[in-house]
Amino acid sequence: MTIEEEYRRLKEIYDMPNSDEKFQKLIRLADDGSVSAQKTVAQGLIDADKDKALHYYRLAADGGDKDSQFKIFSILAEDGNYRLNESSEAFRYLVRSANQRYEPAVVFISVAYAGLNNFGSGTAAVIDIRTNPRKSLDYIKKLDGKTDHSEIQQTLDIVKKHISSKYPSIYNEYYGSSIYNTTDDYSDYSASEEQNSSGSGCGIWLLLVAPFLLFAVNGFVSSIVGIIVGIVAVNKGKKVSGIIAIVVYSFILFASFMAATGH
Repeated sequence: MTIEEEYRRLKEIYDMPNSDEKFQKLIRLADDGSVSAQKTVAQGLIDADKDKALHYYRLAADGGDKDSQFKIFSILAEDGNYRLNESSEAFRYLVRSANQRYEPAVVFISVAYAGLNNFGSGTAAVIDIRTNPRKSLDYIKKLDGKTDHSEIQQTLDIVKKHISSKYPSIYNEYYGSSIYNTTDDYSDYSASEEQNSSGSGCGIWLLLVAPFLLFAVNGFVSSIVGIIVGIVAVNKGKKVSGIIAIVVYSFILFASFMAATGH
């Protein structure tokens, strides 16, 4: 199918009033290989038939669509019984999305590889990703100083700060020097979070991952909840977890608004 043919068929379908006939035509176009139709069909099926929605997201993802690659990761990792490791399907699609510089994917994978994985429990997949600060910095480099979103850059800076304080020699390999003051409260992040995680239940993954994964379902709700939880975490003394949550969910709220308004 040529690009011109795909465009003609899409325009014909989108000009139709909403109906079952319109959706069936979209399905036929999706089955003929249109990535745009595959994504639209998947979005329309996600609430009624998750498995079928995943089928169409996989078609779009395998066609190179980075948003669909991240959607697959998000949907699969919503399951609290799902084990997210480097051999899992969800992680493989996450990597493919991040390798195309899809910003939410880069943020998630850089945070995971940095070892910022005190995980709440019960709200998302079990995170089983081995800490690898070099891989984290490799992904950070894909966006560092190149993103147009200040919230994304702030999150990358937080991860860099953690790596600089905990793995200064590795950080120096990438940036030449450890520019952060390792005597500030951030340098004690890992130890303090480790001590408090069992009692508070507000670890970084509870804040960052659980609502973040809900972005595939309802970005507005998840972002507002995430921002509120982040503020609560900051007030409870978990500054790093709270700041990351506030920054990331502010970006998600912005992205959801742009998507809803057709930008």
